[in-house]
Amino acid sequence: MSAEAQRVLVIEDASPGNSPNAIKYVLHGSRIFPGDKLKLLGVLRDFRHPLGYRIKMGSSSWPGLRQDIVREQVAWKREEYINNSEVLKVSRQCNSMKVSMRRLPGLAANIQAQFQNLRKSTTIALDIDVQGGASPKEEILKAAETFRATWIILDRKMEKDKDYLMERLSCGISIVKRDHTIQELRQPSAWNLQMQHRRNSSNSTGSDEPDPMSRHYICSVCHNRRPSMGWKRDFAFAEIMAAIKGISQKIALDSGVACRGELNGLKITVKQHNNACFQSKVPKLSEVRHENLAMLLGSCSEGNHRLLVSEYVCNGSLDNHLSRNPGRLLRLDQRMKIALGAARGLEYLHVNNIIHRNLRPDNILLTHDYEPLHILRIVIA
Repeated sequence: MSAEAQRVLVIEDASPGNSPNAIKYVLHGSRIFPGDKLKLLGVLRDFRHPLGYRIKMGSSSWPGLRQDIVREQVAWKREEYINNSEVLKVSRQCNSMKVSMRRLPGLAANIQAQFQNLRKSTTIALDIDVQGGASPKEEILKAAETFRATWIILDRKMEKDKDYLMERLSCGISIVKRDHTIQELRQPSAWNLQMQHRRNSSNSTGSDEPDPMSRHYICSVCHNRRPSMGWKRDFAFAEIMAAIKGISQKIALDSGVACRGELNGLKITVKQHNNACFQSKVPKLSEVRHENLAMLLGSCSEGNHRLLVSEYVCNGSLDNHLSRNPGRLLRLDQRMKIALGAARGLEYLHVNNIIHRNLRPDNILLTHDYEPLHILRIVIA
């Protein structure tokens, strides 16, 4: 979870004929984490009058327009947004980590409290609104200030407003491009605060450019880092060979065995796949982003090599802890933490129509904090 909770405002053009678009791509490829707040704002630029003609907000006909007609149009569009299939899907994704737990007799009160706190912190709060007024730009400014947005994401149809907003707002601003990627125009303010705090606490004297590979630690003991959720890249084969140092590692890699390495301080796992498996896995695994799923960092398809590079998870598998360390039993709070985390990851997959296919203790990896991360063999439902 991010150190600073973000308040992300996604702005769409709610004019007739436009459906929510940008919101579909926000949870994939962006730095939004459980505990953050997400708001979808539809801005009505024009609408169709009951008599059939189209009225543009702020046009010459605006002063004489009955405001009850505008309110009706806004209410109708808000209802359309709330019931939109893509918005409903995003809403399910935001709640996919939600844990419902009834009070269990005999369970210690402090553990009950821990789980209730966990439940509150493992969702992304989603709000939906539509606004219409004489000046759509002013409506956006007002909404950003009221929501206290740290990051605004514009649909590409709102691109003409970006300069106006950049001049008047200090928060981060991004735009969803035609290819559905999110282009960052200015970094989110919560991200800036987090990076500034990290630089101050470490007394570093390096560049002020934030390192996308320093998003946060996934283990408080060995300080394994996880990149930002949208980070992925194509690796050169020579780069991977340098990362997995040692001839025995390279021989193992050629045999299809997963090898451990380190790249720019980031611990990684590399595995060779056949071409068919590689082609089927890369597109879908690239979209899977959840705190309880081991993250695909990138791939290499140079020559005959078909390599997948994933994050390294430091404390072995659940199977190791259950079967191979019989003298060291997991405490109740550790068991419950593993069970809840594994369930959150699995629910995220099911909400997104993904079948795990291989859910077993040796495919659930643990950090030293006993946070579970699934490793995946997936199919699309």
